[in-house]
Amino acid sequence: MTLDFRMVNSAGLLAIAVLQVSALVVQLGMGELPCTLCLLQRLAFFGVGLGLMLNVLYGIKTRHYAIIGAMAVFGAAISIRQILLHILPSDPGFSIPVDGFHFYTWAFIFFVCILLVCLWVMAYGGQYSDDGFIALRDQPLVNRVAVLGVGALLVFDGLLVFAQCGIEECHTFHYWILHFFNTSA
Repeated sequence: MTLDFRMVNSAGLLAIAVLQVSALVVQLGMGELPCTLCLLQRLAFFGVGLGLMLNVLYGIKTRHYAIIGAMAVFGAAISIRQILLHILPSDPGFSIPVDGFHFYTWAFIFFVCILLVCLWVMAYGGQYSDDGFIALRDQPLVNRVAVLGVGALLVFDGLLVFAQCGIEECHTFHYWILHFFNTSA
């Protein structure tokens, strides 16, 4: 039995979708706006998703894994930066903790895991082929759901970032778009 690495990448996409939906639930459901570093971590997760999408659509390539690895390193660096900002014992941290860790700490753990899995999977030579592009309509259902779901999340999250930051400096106390319309009347 051979392992279908396009399906493995689709599973990774679905995991990215779960992480992004969790962040959106905290943002929209609990009313906690993400900070600028949080937005950069979301961007890094979407970058990981982009590499996974490319593997699903265009076949398994080392350059796609390079995107995943680079974005995981970028996300881990941003996460470490945020962890170090809140490292003092008296600092309550940013946002709510989940199982004792804040989201940025969990993000660091996930980025390190993504990087390690990426390096491990890259070493498996049997996955590389010249299958080339396979249209989304010709992909298995799980691949279509994963690619379209993460794509839709990317668009939705992009709209939320614009609503929060707009064309000004990003902040965590209100949505720019609502403030813009309230003060222009």
